[in-house]
Amino acid sequence: MVDLNRRALIMVKPDGVVQRITGELLGWLALRGLRPLAFREVVLTAERRRSLYATTRTGGRLDWDLNAILYTLGPVHAVLLEGDHPAGFDSLSDFVSRALKGHFVPGRARPGTMRGALGALNPVFNLVHATDSTDDLERETMALFDETLCHVAVPREVPLPDAVRATPARRTPLWTTVAGVVEPWIGKANWPDDRAGPSVPALLEARNAWDAALERLPDAGESLKGIRTGATPYGSLVERPEWASYLTYTTLRYLDLCLEGAAPG
Repeated sequence: MVDLNRRALIMVKPDGVVQRITGELLGWLALRGLRPLAFREVVLTAERRRSLYATTRTGGRLDWDLNAILYTLGPVHAVLLEGDHPAGFDSLSDFVSRALKGHFVPGRARPGTMRGALGALNPVFNLVHATDSTDDLERETMALFDETLCHVAVPREVPLPDAVRATPARRTPLWTTVAGVVEPWIGKANWPDDRAGPSVPALLEARNAWDAALERLPDAGESLKGIRTGATPYGSLVERPEWASYLTYTTLRYLDLCLEGAAPG
């Protein structure tokens, strides 16, 4: 009989897949006593996404429709895990979600979490989803594997594709990407160094650079100013979604969310 309290489900989001972090992530989890029971690469269609996020898609801090664009850019990696959970957690799912996943705002994700250790870039490009509790496992497993949990959870050796097992990660340079996208809009600006990532000092520097650039564009800057508030939707700036523009838009869109509580720069 399957002990559901020893099971957890994670999904590497398209930004994690394109940066090839799945193999590194599974190694990181293995060091913490978690091993994969099942693996699947799948496109997260709108129907799958509604089922996966059935209990969490309302009342969140992120725009549901804007977030959906991420899943049009590439597949996800679904991984069912097995392992023990420490005292103080109800189940392995509870442990992975509360202790290992990390805050959805990357700057608040601790180094000892998946998002903190593996380099999440913004609240949308945050690498992983994890099932919150055992109660959600069946529904989320069906959404990602098209099979019942009991069938998927049979312990077995999981053959991982070579592209997952052996391919080194390829990190996206956050601020170089942002600079390249917005330079045609605002000209050159003093963006942070990529090594700073989405840290609070880097975000403050980015906000100052963006605001200073827009001050120089009083006539052309209204639509650009609307990015930060969401008044200017992504589709009005970009005809066809692609990685660089979507990373840039979501980074600017959620600058203020990421800097809540931070001292002014």
